[in-house]
Amino acid sequence: MIFVSDRTLGTGTFSVKAGIFKEICDKAKEKNSTSSPEGNYDKNYVLIIDEINRGNISKIFGELITLLENDKRLGRENEAIAVLPYSQKPFGVPFNLFIIGTMNTADRSIGHIDYAIRRRFVFIPIVASRYVIADHSYYENEEIKQAALDLFDAIKNFIEENINQDLEVEDLMIGHSYFLCRTKVELQQRLEYEIIPLVSEYEKDGIIMFGKKELKDKFTEWKNLVS
Repeated sequence: MIFVSDRTLGTGTFSVKAGIFKEICDKAKEKNSTSSPEGNYDKNYVLIIDEINRGNISKIFGELITLLENDKRLGRENEAIAVLPYSQKPFGVPFNLFIIGTMNTADRSIGHIDYAIRRRFVFIPIVASRYVIADHSYYENEEIKQAALDLFDAIKNFIEENINQDLEVEDLMIGHSYFLCRTKVELQQRLEYEIIPLVSEYEKDGIIMFGKKELKDKFTEWKNLVS
């Protein structure tokens, strides 16, 4: 549910509106002329929650987290229905609704996702890939593509050689989207204003074990690759 303040001075009244999650659930089980009596389960629906780990997932879903389990979806053998606390209306999650949550594994807030949440999602890692950069067709010319590949290789080798041994390279490598630039100027700006500041933060947090002076020399080396 979404709580929208409709407050006026001195009254403090609130109205309760149906949120996007409930709206999509209702849409997924909507009946039409060709659907079964149980609902419109011949169509699949997808809800994508970007940076899902940024919120307190346990509080966001609350008791409804149980309804996400496969066997407790509407239309399944152990179908479960909850009564929403504010509207007092019955609510269930149809089995044809797929929930996708994205997150950055380099973000320390991922550690706040408890096991109750983890059990209800499948985790699929998407690592930084050199092949994506090589196959990208948006570059202005081959020289820019090669510069992007050289920069990617240099940064990956640097992280692999200097990363804190308690951490994984795949979780901290700069994503390939940073290197998908049409022009050399765009690639230079990505390096100067996005990649270098991020690597600098890695050094400050002890993720990268490298001296500050030596790091500046390394940044100059990277800049030369895209000059």
